[in-house]
Amino acid sequence: PLVGYVTVSERPLSWGQDRLGSWLAARGLPREITNSFEVHLVNGIMAASLSHADLAGMGILHPLHQRRVLCELHQLFTECRPAPP
Repeated sequence: PLVGYVTVSERPLSWGQDRLGSWLAARGLPREITNSFEVHLVNGIMAASLSHADLAGMGILHPLHQRRVLCELHQLFTECRPAPP
């Protein structure tokens, strides 16, 4: 698939911090933010429930940067859910 896009079969909850960082970079987030995911070992499972406080603890302090990260992650995990039966 295209780098910034995900298919349902990819299962982002199983992604490691490197794959997640690459995806965020492809979505246009700055390298300082994507590096923070890798440095703090934030994988798909952890990313699915990150909060503003978690992002601040990772050094992502600007409120708009936090909002952008959370919006991108929400979109990732919402669009990749399997359809209900």
